[in-house]
Amino acid sequence: MALGDNIKRERMIPIRNRIVYNQLQRELEELKEEKLNLNQPNYDISVALENLEHFEEENELSKQVHHKTQSFEFFAHWGDILENCFLTAEFDNSWNILKANACFCDNLQIEPNEISVRSLKEFWVKEKTAEWESYWEKLLKGEKIQTIVEFLPKNASEQERIICSATLIAQIAQGKAKAILIAQNITSAVSAYKNNTTIELDIDKNLKSAKIIVKI
Repeated sequence: MALGDNIKRERMIPIRNRIVYNQLQRELEELKEEKLNLNQPNYDISVALENLEHFEEENELSKQVHHKTQSFEFFAHWGDILENCFLTAEFDNSWNILKANACFCDNLQIEPNEISVRSLKEFWVKEKTAEWESYWEKLLKGEKIQTIVEFLPKNASEQERIICSATLIAQIAQGKAKAILIAQNITSAVSAYKNNTTIELDIDKNLKSAKIIVKI
């Protein structure tokens, strides 16, 4: 090895050592700083966990309050929903109408001042009379009746009957029983379903015919 190379090597060793030393010194200072931060009186893990627990409790309470508020808002409008979307009425044990809302009157095409002289029997579809007559026995046993019913509005033809999804319950007070009806007019939905089903059946029938033709 040449003399010049030895001199260069001897000069580089202190420089390399100084670099390593400085790097170790920086790492040591960082460790000291981290240790100092962990040992500070204000850094208390138990306090931090307690604060986190309080935050989670407050957050859960906030969610519950928000849910209850939404529920209250929904039920506050429940009367409006019933009035505008459902036929509601009360009947005595002879199916005479005691009370009825505007939706009931509109769907059966009667005036509100007619209610006291009207009976639900007037709007039954004839072939369902026996079925309606059997409802009272079930209602007095405490049964809730959920069914599809058909009504024939005032002065309407057989083709103009309406179809309703209905719930009937009984209410007994002071020895007197009355039936409560809550129903929704689903005539349009049923008609749309029947039309779609017919179209699907026609398509299926045509496809089968096409398959037969192809096989031949």
